Amino acid sequence: MTWREAAALVRYKPGWTLEVHWEPGDTRDGHQQLFGAMVIHYPMRDSARVLAGDRKIKVEDGAHLRALPLLEKCDRPEVVLFEAIMAAERHEAAEHFEFDGHRPFYPHGSGDPRGGA
Repeated sequence: MTWREAAALVRYKPGWTLEVHWEPGDTRDGHQQLFGAMVIHYPMRDSARVLAGDRKIKVEDGAHLRALPLLEKCDRPEVVLFEAIMAAERHEAAEHFEFDGHRPFYPHGSGDPRGGA
């Protein structure tokens, strides 16, 4: 089985897809890749507009990049795929979570986009 085949077996929320861009061991730019790469695509809304109360926010495509280890060294590929989905969910939760007017876990380097600490 390849990571592409394993990812194709995953069913999650509507609109969520796992797309393997390359497998570990693939040759890219003349070098053999030690890790593969997968992107999880999912529907999402702009968190700043959500928390501002905007109810007409267009659903956009969110994307979360994950490295994939050698499949031969992985006893349970479903655990790796599940953890990748959980990382994407955690990112979105951190982006949307607000406490006392601030977003303490905002995951982007710029901090809370509204200037909160």
